[in-house]
Amino acid sequence: MRLLLDTQIYLWFLADSVRLSKAAKQEIQHADDVFVSAASIWEASIKAALGKLAVDPG
Repeated sequence: MRLLLDTQIYLWFLADSVRLSKAAKQEIQHADDVFVSAASIWEASIKAALGKLAVDPG
């Protein structure tokens, strides 16, 4: 199965957020391919620059 994650789901997955259901996490973890749009990376960069997204550099 291939998945395309939108920005919010991608960020929730990376942060291991409780907002993302266990079922959704499992689907992402067991997918053959997981894609994130370049626009999602751009959107996350903007949120980080505006202070709306905490980023752990390490």
